[in-house]
Amino acid sequence: MIIAVNNGPMVSPALFRRWIMPGLQALATEAHSRGKAFIQHACGNNWALLDMFVEAGTDVYQSIQSSAGMEVKLLKEQYTGKLTLWGGASMESLISGTAADVKNEIMYALKYAAPGGGFIAGASHSLGVGTQYESYLAMLETLQNMELIL
Repeated sequence: MIIAVNNGPMVSPALFRRWIMPGLQALATEAHSRGKAFIQHACGNNWALLDMFVEAGTDVYQSIQSSAGMEVKLLKEQYTGKLTLWGGASMESLISGTAADVKNEIMYALKYAAPGGGFIAGASHSLGVGTQYESYLAMLETLQNMELIL
């Protein structure tokens, strides 16, 4: 669901609460009734909406876009125990960065978001057209060696 861009939500938090949140709550309730976690994919800067994601029943926040101000260290500090975070390697780095950029991003995310659990390390988004094989491989190799890092 696209509800935010780099500088914030496309709708006010009040409109989000009124028009979008009931649908999220219904989806989360259905997932939970089936014994499943509810994963919220939300690109962009969602700081103004995160508390409502939690209130709606979101278990996992996927698509952590650091280029939009969604900094994984701050997310971990503010949402430990409330949201599992999913991300680490930005789409920008996977597409136009170097393998070293991707490795550094994953290492940073592991350092600040992995301790204590509640973190799924990987791409911050679905893999996009143009993802460089070398960068993707660097992400996988870093994650495979994760037990040596932590």
